[in-house]
Amino acid sequence: MSLLKTSLLNGIAVCVRMGTGLVLNKIFAIHLGPGGFAAIGQLQNFIAMVTTFAAGAVNTGVTKYTAEYYDEPDRKGLLFRTAGTLTVVGSLVAGIVLVFMSASVNRWLFGDQDYQQALIWLAACLILISVNALLLAVLAGQKEVRRYVLANIASSLVGLMVSGSLAWFFGLQGALIALSLGQALSLLTTLYFCRRLEWCRVSVFWGGIDKPTLTLLVKFIAMALATALAAPLTQMLIRSDMIAVFDVAHAGYWDAMNKISGIYLALITTTLSLYYLPRISEIREDQELRKEIGSAFKLILPATGAFAAAIYLLREPLVKLLFSADFYDVTQLFGWQMVGDVIKIASWLLGYVLVGKAMMKTFILTEIAFSASLYFFTLYAIHQFGFKGAAMAYAFNYFLHLITMYGIVVQWRLKRRSP
Repeated sequence: MSLLKTSLLNGIAVCVRMGTGLVLNKIFAIHLGPGGFAAIGQLQNFIAMVTTFAAGAVNTGVTKYTAEYYDEPDRKGLLFRTAGTLTVVGSLVAGIVLVFMSASVNRWLFGDQDYQQALIWLAACLILISVNALLLAVLAGQKEVRRYVLANIASSLVGLMVSGSLAWFFGLQGALIALSLGQALSLLTTLYFCRRLEWCRVSVFWGGIDKPTLTLLVKFIAMALATALAAPLTQMLIRSDMIAVFDVAHAGYWDAMNKISGIYLALITTTLSLYYLPRISEIREDQELRKEIGSAFKLILPATGAFAAAIYLLREPLVKLLFSADFYDVTQLFGWQMVGDVIKIASWLLGYVLVGKAMMKTFILTEIAFSASLYFFTLYAIHQFGFKGAAMAYAFNYFLHLITMYGIVVQWRLKRRSP
């Protein structure tokens, strides 16, 4: 399936996600306020970290090698069994550790607010969340676009029902629990859409670990762990500084801006995971790789720019529609945030070459370096330029990231050409 067809089909799932996100944001804005958004963002960052440590670190590698071994069932079998065993064991261990450390983690995330119950729910749901992510990674690698899209649509609807209901009736505590419970219940819908596939059996994903396969996955585990630590931790530090420099409401405004970016950029980022990464992984010839990157830039960058421009022009009614009048200060961030979003996608189109070609050391170094630079640029900018400085730092950081990715990819291609 082509990049255009994949984008169009995936766009259906993103539209559903945008619709459910709109409704959820409205419920959260009415019932939780800006301070509630800050708490939700804090737990979402922690969930991203703990699920990656539990087992999610293997999923990018699973997508890459599932695509690469498309016509090699024996090697795929070893891949699925190794990844599945790591996922189950890692999730169980991480869940047990989280239960025993839940009180300490609660103090770290929420201070004197008691949301420990939400962390216990996360520990209980962790294995279901991880298995669901693994199955979606396999679907992406197998290029089962239709099933992948349907599973994501169903997941969005489940998340809306669970999160909306719990937030409506139980407030912030319910919304925090729903962050884990909704993802766990999505496994049921994913299993439904995978039920007739030959590989969707427990025996395929459980057994002894194949050492050569594990060696291949280690690079992706290391890259995913770097991402899991660097990006969420940076957001948590920025959120804490927002509260210290301004107040918890401004931290909530900043999280609201990130949610808007996340919702509309999902069309682009999920297409990259679903089509672009497997495609980059399977390409062997340098000229073909250059052509694929060029095609992606021609299609994806104009689409991202059009989305960003429309959202900027509609920023004030959009904030009222998605949130409430209490969130008006978010509009200060839109200009620079939209610029940063477009640059971010451009840099990711090049950055995926590092992942697709398993350039582990380079990926980890750049991930850590640019997460650190984002934090320090943000800290400087909010003191120099006020609240809008957070978005200015975001755009500037991704501009530097784009330049760096371009230099790395060009240098890598030159090395491949040299005898």
